[in-house]
Amino acid sequence: MAFLILSGCGGGISPCPVEAGDRCYTTHDYRDALQNIAQEIRSSSPGLEDRWAMESINLAEAWAHLRLLRGSDTPGEGVSVGVIDTGIDLDHPVFMEGAAAGEVTEELLAGATEEFGEDFSHGTGVASIIVGRENPVDKRQYSGIAPYATLKMFAVPLSDPPPPGTPFDPVELSKLEGLDEYEAEFFADVLSRDIDILNMSFGVEGLVENYGDWAALRTSIPRTIEALAQADRDDKVILVWAAGNSNGRLCVPGSANCVGADQTDHLGRPAGVLDASSASFYSGLAAHLEELRGHSIAVVATDEEGGIAQFSNRCGIVADWCIAAPGHLVRLAYFGPYQGKAIRDFARASGTSFAAPMVSGSLALMKQLFRDQLPNEEVVARLFHTADSGGRFADRSIYGHGMMDLNTALSPVGGARIPAQATVVGAGMPVVQSSLQLGEAFGDGLASALARHEVAGFDALGAPFCYDLGHLIVVPPSPDSLAHMREFLAAPPIDAGTQGVDAGDDRTTFAPRFGLGGTPGGTDMGHALLARDALSLTVGRPDGLVATAFTTDGVDGLQPASGVLVSWQPTAEAWGLRAGWLGERRGVLSATAEGAFGNLDAHSMFLGVEIDRMAGK
Repeated sequence: MAFLILSGCGGGISPCPVEAGDRCYTTHDYRDALQNIAQEIRSSSPGLEDRWAMESINLAEAWAHLRLLRGSDTPGEGVSVGVIDTGIDLDHPVFMEGAAAGEVTEELLAGATEEFGEDFSHGTGVASIIVGRENPVDKRQYSGIAPYATLKMFAVPLSDPPPPGTPFDPVELSKLEGLDEYEAEFFADVLSRDIDILNMSFGVEGLVENYGDWAALRTSIPRTIEALAQADRDDKVILVWAAGNSNGRLCVPGSANCVGADQTDHLGRPAGVLDASSASFYSGLAAHLEELRGHSIAVVATDEEGGIAQFSNRCGIVADWCIAAPGHLVRLAYFGPYQGKAIRDFARASGTSFAAPMVSGSLALMKQLFRDQLPNEEVVARLFHTADSGGRFADRSIYGHGMMDLNTALSPVGGARIPAQATVVGAGMPVVQSSLQLGEAFGDGLASALARHEVAGFDALGAPFCYDLGHLIVVPPSPDSLAHMREFLAAPPIDAGTQGVDAGDDRTTFAPRFGLGGTPGGTDMGHALLARDALSLTVGRPDGLVATAFTTDGVDGLQPASGVLVSWQPTAEAWGLRAGWLGERRGVLSATAEGAFGNLDAHSMFLGVEIDRMAGK
């Protein structure tokens, strides 16, 4: 992709704010087209029905952006998402071979075994939110966010959460230290598997705010931190973590973040309620470890009303690296027990475990739209910047950057601009103010040669939006531009009589003639065509020597051009000479540019020889 930008389309100079396929849209028309396609997607994709979560993140609009800007009806194609979870049921209809293009695989790690449906397959549900497909043979249609992405499931044994009424205290550093080498090797292995995004819907007990001695923590798990930091990678894998489901659970009175003591646990003992005012341990590491900032995301869950789900941890001290996504009664693929036997179906489940894959799938769409031209850390920054942070979502202690909004994330922020310097963010010329209009001398060859080649404009966040370079070229609205080019190159007849000179006059001095309008030199061919309607002064001699000085400078509506034209045709001779100079102040052979193309100027010298012979009658 060429990183230049531009655009123009239509019959005259007509900037193109939004390029979509082979069409040029005004911003208003593009928004209308986007909404029409989004509605078509909703009505033609049964898997999006009854999906409040997908509506909350504007999934239909995201797919519409991909169709308009990339010509793609394969959301997620070309992006690889890893998932560390309990495993996946590859025989579920949403993952069946042929249901979509992206490959779905499973690798058993850390002693994990195949799942047979005795228990709910947590990993199957998580994976379906990311890459679930609409299978034409299954009547219960379903679709994930990025169904054409590649998904790699890394199955590991995950323990159940502790029973209600137990303390929710940080894990002792000695226990974490004992696992450091193993976990470092595990994470390093998974992160080396050619993935762009890694979803982790699991956590470690304790709120990150309660792990107080971070200097001691660094010395306890240095290798794990090093593996997650990925310092040796130019483009780090994006880490997406579930923030935790600890809020409101029963806890032991007097323990960390335990509020009140007027409840009773399952054994009838006094219990309080946990105030999960920050994310859990792994998801919150970025709050204290600078090397994880930029590629680590904590995800809290919202409910159907848009508020924070009652069970969800809040962002708290992790607010700068935290975002909200739907996670309450989310529809997903189900593999597990029902009335004594294992079944494959669909269900609704709640948890930040299911909000995290909403973000992972959305990141896959963003990477696809920007053609992997945007580094992962910039993709994360864009996700945060474009989140809905208004109204209730303005409370950063709860929602961090706010509610994820795919429609805004996939739209130009601040309008696309052409860089005016080495960096793509900052000063530059807006695409809508940049255009190039060819003069007749160029014909239509340049526009044809550049058609279907792409250039890119960058929005305020540095994201590339691509344009067809051919739309940059505006060919003059003429019957036949090639014919005009032939006329331009033709040698005109030279006749002293046309210059306002009396051929019968025997004087040897010049006889001046003034002209207003018309083509200098009295011809409709050659370089003088570039100064039509010029002010001119012509002088000539009876021996056929004629000189014209002309200018359009200061003439309203005309491009400034000045020049001199000299012609000589000896009396009674069938040959002649023509020469001259043309200076253009804001063009090149009458081609003009605006915006990113700067101001054009040119000086042209020309010389012609004419021979006139009659052949036959």
